[in-house]
Amino acid sequence: MGVSRPAPARPARHRGGASGRTAGNGAIGRDRPCVFQRNRPGEAGTRSGLEAAVREALRRHRLAARGDRVLVALSGGPDSVALLHALWVLSGELGITVCAAHLDHRLRGRASAADAAFARSLARRLGVRFLSGAADVRLAAARGKRSLETAAREARQLFLARAARRLACGAIATGHTRDDQAETVLMRLLRGTGLSGLAGIPRCNGQYIRPLLGVRREQVLAYLAECRLPHRLDRSNLDTAITRNRIRHRLLPQLAGYNPRIVETLARLADTSAEDLAVLREAADRAACRCATVRSSQIAVDLGRFNRYNKGLRRMVLRWCAARLGCSAAPECGQVDDALALMEKRSVGARFRLADRVWIEIGYRAAAIGRLAGPAGPAATAGRELALRIPGVTRFGGFALQATRERFPAAAGNRDEMTAWFDRDEIHKHGLTVGSRRPGERIIPFRASHRAQIARLMVDAKIARGRRGGWPVVRCRGAAAWIPGVRRSSQAPVTPRSRNAIKVVCIDEGNA
Repeated sequence: MGVSRPAPARPARHRGGASGRTAGNGAIGRDRPCVFQRNRPGEAGTRSGLEAAVREALRRHRLAARGDRVLVALSGGPDSVALLHALWVLSGELGITVCAAHLDHRLRGRASAADAAFARSLARRLGVRFLSGAADVRLAAARGKRSLETAAREARQLFLARAARRLACGAIATGHTRDDQAETVLMRLLRGTGLSGLAGIPRCNGQYIRPLLGVRREQVLAYLAECRLPHRLDRSNLDTAITRNRIRHRLLPQLAGYNPRIVETLARLADTSAEDLAVLREAADRAACRCATVRSSQIAVDLGRFNRYNKGLRRMVLRWCAARLGCSAAPECGQVDDALALMEKRSVGARFRLADRVWIEIGYRAAAIGRLAGPAGPAATAGRELALRIPGVTRFGGFALQATRERFPAAAGNRDEMTAWFDRDEIHKHGLTVGSRRPGERIIPFRASHRAQIARLMVDAKIARGRRGGWPVVRCRGAAAWIPGVRRSSQAPVTPRSRNAIKVVCIDEGNA
């Protein structure tokens, strides 16, 4: 995915001269000049109330403050064009700087290229700095085995984040309207959702702000017509094979026959749900701090504490975990409930996909939640055998084995199962290696005469099934000498006659 150089800002034309026609699919205008004129400071917006609504949203919800730089995600469609123009008009009064960025998803051939050219032209006429980029979304979806919609969203978010950094913008504004909010709530109701789904599209979410969320789509179209602003029409928005389009063009009009204010009703439901959700999230934050430990690549949830919570609170904690792991889309209600059932039953070794690339693995005392392509460890470490660096640190899977030379092993009698001592003189010729367990491999435990199967010992040590294949086994002369956290063998023990020793400490970095 490429990002072009910023287009130089040119002074906007305050008189007519730009044709209202657009090429390709979609146009608006009647060969009348576009109105590119800013309001004077303190002057109320007169154009269909949209500018006043944007001004109020920015101030009331603190979406942008004087001195801020705001990047508009400019698709070229009606909503983003109206948003860019309204912010440009208000920029002098509010003391903000407006920039724009457009990503070509390469999904509609020449029409996509025409959208990019239109966006660049509009930004140039308004005199705002502009960045464009392109991404092969179809290829990304195929490679990542994701839906086209998910791949497009991820590509767009990555591009906008880069563009915001290049243009030094602290906020990214998108053109979601009141109608988009109603469609989102209805779509989530149909697939099954909880309170977080009913809250719909947030007005502010990290860097993202949505100043048009209180504005109806009909207001946007009236604003474009009044200002004689050209815009692009994406023909795919008319394709009723897409769920959102069926909701927009078929279901909502039908529901309007029962309630003419259905859009306002659904949007108001989102507003009240968001307010209630804010209270519950505070409670979930406190609960998560008591039962969850955030680690480098995952979150460990204490099942004893977690399962004592109210079910609604447990749902919120799981969503809290997904958000902390950077999940772009909240887990669906059904997925959360299935995960709760596994955690309540303590189905040790069970693995479950909570959300996109976020997995839960149930252990004996805790559940590991990580943003992974699948459970970590075995796939990355199976079949590998590494020489242990003495002295030094050897990393194997999610573990670090730190070996040091000790002359007087005064602490050799400690019972820490993640630490082992070896007689240095006995292993001097052969050294130590580390690898994963082998099929049917056995070990002679220290002070025992019989061989024990390593797989059985790991079960007894309550190592989660998903981690056993990647658990380190330290070997001497090709035979198992130590399984960290499980058992030490009788190979090269430190005795009262030992003069030199090697101390090996195993650190589980995934649980550090």
